[in-house]
Amino acid sequence: MTLVSRVEYENAEARGRVRQWKKRLEREYLVFNRGFLRLQGGDLRELPIDLVRCGRVGRRRACEKISAALGPGARLELSTLDGPHPHAVWSIYKPRDSVVYDAPPDEHGSLFQNCITVNYFVAGALPGMIGIAEGLWTLEVPDHALGRAVERSRFLHPEAIIREAHVNLLALPASIVANRPNFIDHDSPGLYIKAGPGCFTSHFYLALDISIGDQYGAHVRVKTWLSDDQLGDDQIALNEKGAPSERLGDGWLLPRPFARIYRTEQNQFNVVVWRP
Repeated sequence: MTLVSRVEYENAEARGRVRQWKKRLEREYLVFNRGFLRLQGGDLRELPIDLVRCGRVGRRRACEKISAALGPGARLELSTLDGPHPHAVWSIYKPRDSVVYDAPPDEHGSLFQNCITVNYFVAGALPGMIGIAEGLWTLEVPDHALGRAVERSRFLHPEAIIREAHVNLLALPASIVANRPNFIDHDSPGLYIKAGPGCFTSHFYLALDISIGDQYGAHVRVKTWLSDDQLGDDQIALNEKGAPSERLGDGWLLPRPFARIYRTEQNQFNVVVWRP
């Protein structure tokens, strides 16, 4: 996997840092992918089953072995090992080409950039089965926005910036999808998600996803990064926290196995959550 940035930054140091970081992510994702294949049907395929059917100690050991198999790039976000539906969720940064594969010709340059996505990996009890799954979770950060974040933050590590945006995004009240039209209007400035000493300008995307059987998926695409001193009075960096069960991470941005998004007859979107 070798993805060359299509965006050149004027600042050579920012350009070099982004390239070096993306090379490390590529190596880590290759390790992750090998672990995924071993867990899917290879010599480690029993571990997701052990995560569910073993006792408490066995479940914890299975979770630790899965983490080891996924490698250093995978971060354990949540482990629910008690109760009738034990499962665990990891995040992994994936360097890839653009998420959008169809766009107007005048938007090709901005929408077809290589990017980093924050993906999920889940193992254990899933709706109707025991197994594993992986896919796009929260953020799509194109190369242009990534370089701007590194350059304008005075070379804060890109991983720290994206991590903060990911955490803030999951905690935001789910009501912003309906109550903040700029979030879903891609021709608008978007919303400002707090990320380091600044924010990502972002839009919410809903689209059919072939990787999950042509079901609807949701994620947030970043346009650029603005430092705090670039923000106007009406540009508020969001990091407010919604009430439990009423956050973006409890519904729209749950890993896809745990939530189904569908379009109603009134051409609206709803989300149905599987609550183990």
